[in-house]
Amino acid sequence: VVSALPLEVDAPLEGKHVRISGLQAKPELNGQVASVGDYDTTKGRYAVRLGNGTVVALKPANLVEASEEEVAASAPAGTLVGADLTPLQQEIQDEIRKMKPMGPGDTTPGPDGAPADMDMWVFRRHGYTEQQNPEHVFMVMAGDLPIPACDGPRTPPGVDPMMAMMMSGMSERDMWHKASSLIPTVDDILQALRSALKNPMWGRGKPKYVAVDAKQIVDRLEEILKPAGIQAGYYPPPSNEELMHIPGSDLGGGV
Repeated sequence: VVSALPLEVDAPLEGKHVRISGLQAKPELNGQVASVGDYDTTKGRYAVRLGNGTVVALKPANLVEASEEEVAASAPAGTLVGADLTPLQQEIQDEIRKMKPMGPGDTTPGPDGAPADMDMWVFRRHGYTEQQNPEHVFMVMAGDLPIPACDGPRTPPGVDPMMAMMMSGMSERDMWHKASSLIPTVDDILQALRSALKNPMWGRGKPKYVAVDAKQIVDRLEEILKPAGIQAGYYPPPSNEELMHIPGSDLGGGV
């Protein structure tokens, strides 16, 4: 049963970066740049995630939309385009560079029985608000095939991996990868990509493309992955109709 979609709320700061100002109870937060989650209409406050991951409830009057310069200045090391790669990013880039590309036989049958296109991997979040996705999880899809966060059964080309996963007793929860925040970071995606490529159930080469549903990290991902033989791009969040077909997903638009 599909529940009715919620009425639209006038909350222009949802999904944006803000600068906190004018707080008297917690003046130490003033000046910090943070990301905004859901707006609670009953309390008249936004869920605001600080740089250390803590979530606080703040009134709109204490939030000012941050400029691109402010966001850039507050960004963690290694996240800005043109910045030096962190040791982790360099390590993952080197590992992926050495991996072989997918070959003609590295595929599985699609729904119509024809070979499925697995050259493009899509990273899709469970939901796009704190309410929809409180655990900050996302799925890695190689074509129509979800690659779980935990090791799955090894499946040779031509064998249906979904059937193999079901037979192995894997649960729906095993399919989801964990991000460090509602909007995954560059490192969240890189670590999930490395994990998926090394998963025994995949056992194939690296894809030509990866696509993420967070515009903020696309350019930095492209900068890191292109030298390793993978192009990165943006894949818009799914529509409500598409979400209905993603296991365990909630209805709601993306940010």
